[in-house]
Amino acid sequence: MRPVAALLVAVLRAVPGGQSPEQSLEVTADVRQVTVGDPITLTVRARLARGATIVDAVPRARDSLPDEARITSSDTLRPAGDGLLTGRVLLVLFRPGVHQVPAFALAYRAPGSTRVDTLISPALTVEVSSVASGRRTELRDIKDIVRSPVARWTRYGEAALAVVLAVVAAILLARRRTRSRGEPAPAAIPATPPGPYDAALARLAEVERACWPERGHVASHYGLVADVLRRYLEEAHGVPALERTTVELLRVLPAELRAMGVGVECGELLDEADLVKFARLRPDAAAARTFLDRTRSLLARWHAARGSSAVEAAEPMPEVVADALR
Repeated sequence: MRPVAALLVAVLRAVPGGQSPEQSLEVTADVRQVTVGDPITLTVRARLARGATIVDAVPRARDSLPDEARITSSDTLRPAGDGLLTGRVLLVLFRPGVHQVPAFALAYRAPGSTRVDTLISPALTVEVSSVASGRRTELRDIKDIVRSPVARWTRYGEAALAVVLAVVAAILLARRRTRSRGEPAPAAIPATPPGPYDAALARLAEVERACWPERGHVASHYGLVADVLRRYLEEAHGVPALERTTVELLRVLPAELRAMGVGVECGELLDEADLVKFARLRPDAAAARTFLDRTRSLLARWHAARGSSAVEAAEPMPEVVADALR
């Protein structure tokens, strides 16, 4: 019996990612063919051996995502009966072609062990087509280009003008050096990288210019705007917003981000985005623009709260105000 048992253990250890007949990690997509920017709902199903424990209940991509892929939300795995854990991940792809969905990993501990092992999902492919695909464009024959004599003289004139400008620039530079001879050149000021607030405003402007609702992709609009809100919380305040559900995120918001009803506004925005992404709610283009403007206003108030948090922390809070915030 001992040789048979040793052989069974060796076979189980040889399965990649900790997979065994008793446990597995499976990821399925609700669709296998979408257009650019359409959200893809991935259903994650994990089955562990009896007595095994999960180290992190949020499924994560095993490797870093490419530029054309973005995970907009990831649910916490919850029991679904018969030892099965399920959750959903929302993925958006922004480049046409056949893409391989990133493999997901789930960390766990075997029964009675302190060593952390990992379950890894198998590969999954999704075909992404361009938004403009399917439109027929009639092509006309291209005639040979007939070059006009005027074009030749125009080129000569441009060359002469370039020579004149170069001579004028050289004269001005020589005069400037003569006047400033002996004076040290001013030190170059290094460019300051944009802060989290400016970066968030730039991302919102990019989403606004894309006009997703007018192109029939209102769910992508709401998902990307909510993603900007979550990324700002991580970059400006250190809140792990991308890895938490809306309910979990609101529980860990700092006090200055919940004050004066700002936390309630954050919850309303994220709940509205969840309804559009998961409940198939389809607002019109005007409502989508209003959602983006409300998000921009919330970011401005959070940015102001971040700047004044040091002053507020130095002054004691009156009991009446503290009771109101609770």
